[in-house]
Amino acid sequence: MRRFELVFQMVDEVVAGIVQIRAQGEGQLAQLLDLILLGDLTSLHMALNEGIDPGPAPALDEIKFALKEG
Repeated sequence: MRRFELVFQMVDEVVAGIVQIRAQGEGQLAQLLDLILLGDLTSLHMALNEGIDPGPAPALDEIKFALKEG
């Protein structure tokens, strides 16, 4: 839950809105893969629309650091 709170705080300042989605599929593994695929495709689509290289992700490094610090 802490990770979700950190991400929400980071993106809430710079986006027009946040949409929550529910996983589809039978079983937890299928649902996890569904969300991973949707997230990856969304990230790629958004990056390409903005002309940004989708490779580097400094925001993820910030979240990881904050989680380590507590």
